[in-house]
Amino acid sequence: MKVHEYLRVFRERRKIMLRPAEFARIVERLDAEERVRVLRSIPLENLIEIIPELSDRTKHFFFLSISSKQSAKIISLLPPDERVDILQLLPSNTRLRIIDNLDEKIRKETLSLLKYEPFTAGGLMTTQFVAFHKSMKVKDAIKIIRKRKKKHYIYYIYVIDDEGKLIGIVSMRDLLLAKSNEKLESIMEKNVIKVLYSSPAREVVRIIKDNNLLALPVVDGDGRLLGIVTADDAMEAMESEAAREMDVMAGVSPLENVVGAKVISLAKARLPALLFGLMGTILMVYIVGSFETTLQKYLPLAFFMPLLVYLSDATGTQSESMTIRALALDPHLPLLKYILKQLKSGLMISSVVALFCFIFASVVWGIKFGMAIGLSLFLSMNFSNLIASLLPIVYKRLLKIDPAGISGPLDTILSDISTLVIYFLVASLLI
Repeated sequence: MKVHEYLRVFRERRKIMLRPAEFARIVERLDAEERVRVLRSIPLENLIEIIPELSDRTKHFFFLSISSKQSAKIISLLPPDERVDILQLLPSNTRLRIIDNLDEKIRKETLSLLKYEPFTAGGLMTTQFVAFHKSMKVKDAIKIIRKRKKKHYIYYIYVIDDEGKLIGIVSMRDLLLAKSNEKLESIMEKNVIKVLYSSPAREVVRIIKDNNLLALPVVDGDGRLLGIVTADDAMEAMESEAAREMDVMAGVSPLENVVGAKVISLAKARLPALLFGLMGTILMVYIVGSFETTLQKYLPLAFFMPLLVYLSDATGTQSESMTIRALALDPHLPLLKYILKQLKSGLMISSVVALFCFIFASVVWGIKFGMAIGLSLFLSMNFSNLIASLLPIVYKRLLKIDPAGISGPLDTILSDISTLVIYFLVASLLI
């Protein structure tokens, strides 16, 4: 059934005939105004199931198109983590108006979650979890769980002490198989895998993946249980962050929906990095012009400029990606050991590539020319490797800046400029 045919049937029957995720995919294929019209016509009980499946951009459009009271009514029915995610998409004045229209209990819960940074354990967690005191009996815990209306976050039972500190965990299987009069502290697993609220999303995902967890408890500095991060929420957050980082590394400001974005928005997203690159290339033109005499003396030097620039860029890009990933996976990365390993691998790679270029250039243009090409390539590739390995570490450890957001465009310009300078200096000395 085609999109518009399905929507025609939906408008006639006012009934969702697909799963929420499938219906959301249909809505995403419409233009912005039609998306909003369709969503506003959906019954509330269906809408709250569809909203979590929508893109951030569609959520943004939709909640800006309805009143603050309507928004508050809808998001109050959503899980706490989804509620916070939506509010963070909206302008601050709209966000505050919606929060003011929430009832007191939900407002306090929402504000407590909004204080955490996005893409951290605190920013990803939900407060919908089950925690009982260590002295509670198994039969009482089961009785309370059965009375709960919402059971979709009951993956584990978390056991706390008098101060609210997380001291153990009980799986649903162990709870159901235990004797009814046993206390939770006697059947709990004491070695609890947990994460601090400030831990980055990548670390949360790594812990969940390495330990095959359905949910990961989040604690404060004193070990008190704050919430849980579910596996699906962690993975969705990483997909979103990965897409954002790929955009920025490529020199494009993040856009939630490239297809639905306006032309002016696409231009604004791409222009800053291109202007930065323009300044770098103007400097490169000046460098090449400074060695005009060398180029006139030996024209074949110009033939190899694209080769040297490309190979140096490629080496730097590889090193940069590996370093950013290493920093994300291991917050306590041993820097000296890592840098030395990168330098050694760079020496091996550049030696092989430079040797091939030396042989080719020597056969065609002579030994001196081959030496100039081979040595220039060897030096420029190693310099690019060093810069691309060091800069992300400087951004992350010293400047406290996300390396994915700045490394790409800057590393490329530095690599290109250094390659040309090395190339012409070596050529001037050897030819």
